[in-house]
Amino acid sequence: MAGKDTATKTPEVLRPHRVIRVSPDFGIYNPGDTRFFMATQTPFDEAEMLEVFQKNGYVVARGGSFDSYNPMELGIDIQEFEAKEIAHSLGLEMPRSTPLMEVMTIDSPVVAKALYADRGEHKYLLESQEQKARFVAWLVGGSHFIIQEPNLEKARGKLMEYLDRARSGLITKEEFEIADKNWAFEEFVTTPSDFNTSYRVVADGYGNIHYAQLHRSQERRGTKKIQAWDNDDRLPLFEYSLVGDDYGTLLVHPRSPLFLDSVEIVSNIARGGERILLDGKPVEGEVNRQVLSDHGIDPNNSNPPAYVLEKSAEVGKLVRTSYPYTGVDWIQDKLGSFKFLEANNSPALNSSALGLSDSSTGQERILEMIRRIVAGSVR
Repeated sequence: MAGKDTATKTPEVLRPHRVIRVSPDFGIYNPGDTRFFMATQTPFDEAEMLEVFQKNGYVVARGGSFDSYNPMELGIDIQEFEAKEIAHSLGLEMPRSTPLMEVMTIDSPVVAKALYADRGEHKYLLESQEQKARFVAWLVGGSHFIIQEPNLEKARGKLMEYLDRARSGLITKEEFEIADKNWAFEEFVTTPSDFNTSYRVVADGYGNIHYAQLHRSQERRGTKKIQAWDNDDRLPLFEYSLVGDDYGTLLVHPRSPLFLDSVEIVSNIARGGERILLDGKPVEGEVNRQVLSDHGIDPNNSNPPAYVLEKSAEVGKLVRTSYPYTGVDWIQDKLGSFKFLEANNSPALNSSALGLSDSSTGQERILEMIRRIVAGSVR
């Protein structure tokens, strides 16, 4: 008698149906109550978003389990994905990461970035061994007792001791292990042009690409330093008692023994970067045209690389439990290879790419994006 087939079969969806699944209280609040939307930081009415979905035949499901077998279901904050999770699931290469305890052993530049920050904030390029030692002393020292130490003279002495030991590679394994885990350390990827650049592709949960753009820094790479505190400002820990988040000032204050004097490496629009829309049309401006050429893109036919489009579509479908659309960020190295950086929930949207005026509000751009998603979901 033949053995019974016990293999697990994928449930068959006979009638895919439109669903937007949200938390139980999403979009439900008293009139006049506004919430701050993540990317735009402007008041946004969540109920308006749901209204657009409902008017286009979507069922609003509050709570419950996301039905991944229904290809028409989208979610908002149902399941979040970390960048490494996404990369592992889709086989994407990311910038090479380094454990904190190995930062001082690497000769090449290292990027230290705060996992809790966005828009390129709290990101430092550590090029020299001295910069690395100062950052290690700051992070390890702050993770131990310096911030809580009431005796300022003792705290200062301990901090300088950490710096001396970091320079000599004498920070212990135990000290590294209890250091703040909210920081990541990655290789510095040198991009093809003279500017810091990155790609942003906006994809929705159905795998449709809405637009792509290349971000570039205003200044040429290595020419702008991270803005330091004014010399007239007092130096925390050394010139007055440490209060709240002042400990971080030690990395950017010119009189601090931990002053990094690090150069800017971000291309974020929020930090003064410029976007080059990749829509197949000729691009104006000598600098932007040269940047595209350096990236292997014809400035007269500004189409984004096929690889980032294909993979961004896959990312959009994977993270559809997080948000109906996502901003997928990539960086290209000098050899032409692409590395995945992250997928951003509710990214800031480009008015021009959506056919809106530059004066459009964040809410107007979001609602237009939702309309485009539901229009494209018709099968």
